[in-house]
Amino acid sequence: MDKEQPLPRAYRHLSLYAALLIAAFALLSGLQGQWLPALVALVLMLIAGAHYRLTRDHELVRGRPLVRLATLLMLVMSWAVLSGHLTVMLAWLFVLPLLVSMVWSLTPAAVLSTVFMVMIGIMSNQGALGAERHQLLPMLGLTIVLTGLFVFLREYKTAQLAPLRRTDALTLASTQDTLKHDLDKEISRSEREGTALSVVSLAMDVPDADQPTLPRADREAMIHRIGRLLHQRLRDFDSYYRLEGAGFFLLLPVTDTASAANLTETLRQEACKLMQSHDLPLTLSAGIAGLNVGDDSDSLRQKTRDALARARRRGGNQVESYSEASP
Repeated sequence: MDKEQPLPRAYRHLSLYAALLIAAFALLSGLQGQWLPALVALVLMLIAGAHYRLTRDHELVRGRPLVRLATLLMLVMSWAVLSGHLTVMLAWLFVLPLLVSMVWSLTPAAVLSTVFMVMIGIMSNQGALGAERHQLLPMLGLTIVLTGLFVFLREYKTAQLAPLRRTDALTLASTQDTLKHDLDKEISRSEREGTALSVVSLAMDVPDADQPTLPRADREAMIHRIGRLLHQRLRDFDSYYRLEGAGFFLLLPVTDTASAANLTETLRQEACKLMQSHDLPLTLSAGIAGLNVGDDSDSLRQKTRDALARARRRGGNQVESYSEASP
């Protein structure tokens, strides 16, 4: 399944520019008494505006299905246009391929674009559009090809830059690939300078079997918000890393275990309040470990995992510090 990635800033702003231009067109059409083009332009403006809002703030994307439904309705409308009805809307067909690529992930967008091309192929043998079809249909095909090229270049750029990215675009957290190197460096510094070092594994608790499964889009939106919370609350020399699933690893130099526990509990409570404000039945637990003689990066990470597992065994929604004496 394709995972929807946050869009580049310039690409997200394209939605805003499109919304403004379409709004101007809708106003102009309304002033000229062309109500049908004005109505369609208004729908497109709402789609572009909603898309910009969703991608800008990473809101809980319960509104995204409505945006996608609008693109499906436009696809149905395009059949009516190609059949010779609503010919006043011919110009809007050129927007549809790009719009589909903006609000759908790669595979559904490819399927919908293929359906659109099949529709064009079927109607190319019909005479509903008259002589206009000899110019319109090749231009629509070219629009789809150019949109496909644009999407290919976007995906290619994303794939090329992925190995170079040190931060997760969704949460601003450092990537897991850099964790071992950074942790080894902080362990060496702590041992050399004789300062404390604490690490934390912070993760969402697994919902009970009787609780409804949270949609993946809502879950990732909350991960984004928790990441931004960590970005705001941690010190400049602290680090946090995105782990697989719904978790983070915190690296806290010059911090003893007790101070790390107090900080983590504060962060956990703020994150839980954040989730409750969105009516999401989720809680967080955390496992903490402090650097001891003989520890390395692997042993420290394992200690936080053990402490986190113990917190979850005890009911979750709490912070546990690692202790070899505890089961």
